[in-house]
Amino acid sequence: MNNLRKIGVKNLKREYQRDYEFFIKEHFNQEIEGSFSESDILKLQEFVDGLNTGLPRDYLIGNSEFYDYKFFVDEGVLIPRPETELIIEIFSSLPLQTPSKVIDLGTGSGCIGQTLAKQNPDHIFFGLELSTKALNTAKKNHDLHLSLIHISEPTRLGMMSYAVFCLKK
Repeated sequence: MNNLRKIGVKNLKREYQRDYEFFIKEHFNQEIEGSFSESDILKLQEFVDGLNTGLPRDYLIGNSEFYDYKFFVDEGVLIPRPETELIIEIFSSLPLQTPSKVIDLGTGSGCIGQTLAKQNPDHIFFGLELSTKALNTAKKNHDLHLSLIHISEPTRLGMMSYAVFCLKK
C-alpha cells in the first residue's frame, strides 16, 4: 500500500489490493514498483475509484477469462462465472450427430457459444441476443476468436429487437 502512495494513487481499500496488482500487470505489463507516467496514474486512480464504488474488476479492465480464453466484457453483458464452464464440459459429453446446429440463446458476450465453436468445429452455433449492446460485445469477441459466417442487423419483433449470428471455426 505504501507503493501506491508513492506513485500518487489514493484510497485503495485493502480487499482490492490483488485486483489492483492484476490491473497493473494486465494493462502496464509491470509490477507495482515500476514507474508510471502522469496519465498512467490517472488510469490507476480511475481503476481504484471504480473498485471502491463496487464495480467488478472484469468490467473495469474490460475482459474476463472463460475456459482459458479471454473475452471482452462490459456492463451490457454478464461476467462469465467459473461454474458456467461446466456447460462446455457437459456439451462435450452429449452424443450429437455431426454436424449439429446449436443455439446459444441470450448469448451475451458470446463466451459460451464461441468457446463451444472453438472446441467443437464440426458443429454450427447460432448466437441469439435481444440486447444490441450485448450483441456488439459478442461481435467484438467473435472477431477476436472466430471467423464470422453471418450476422444479421438487429431486427424488431413486436417490442423486442434481436440479432442472430452463426459461428463456425
